[in-house]
Amino acid sequence: MALEQAIEVCGHYKNAKIQCLNVYSIPQGYHYSGKSMEEYESIMQIHAQKDFEKFLSILDHHDIPLEFEHVNSEDENIAGAIYNYAKDRNCTGICIGSKGRTPAASLILGSVAENPIIQNKHLPIFVVKERNQNMDIFSAIKKGSY
Repeated sequence: MALEQAIEVCGHYKNAKIQCLNVYSIPQGYHYSGKSMEEYESIMQIHAQKDFEKFLSILDHHDIPLEFEHVNSEDENIAGAIYNYAKDRNCTGICIGSKGRTPAASLILGSVAENPIIQNKHLPIFVVKERNQNMDIFSAIKKGSY
């Protein structure tokens, strides 16, 4: 939904470009695969690129580039990586999707969509969320992401 919205918005501006970013971390336990961190990282990027290309074919947009940013762990600030990427490349805005959480679930789970808004002082940020799609506290606990 966020990419569809970005395509829609950019369609109204001459010379506007979209750049997609995949921010990821290597999961703990990757070494059980028998691969080095570099090999595992390469495999993750290959799979992400294939998934992205499949996704773009559904949207009938084949010319949107994808870049990768690695954060050292899931605890590192993904939102900061997104903001720094946009700032370093002189982007004019950020469009990000949000799953949405109820207030109680937000206490347990951090929000990648909310953090750039807090950190950002210079770029407009568009947060796209499907209406009526929120994760409640029980779903958050079940997900185990706390």
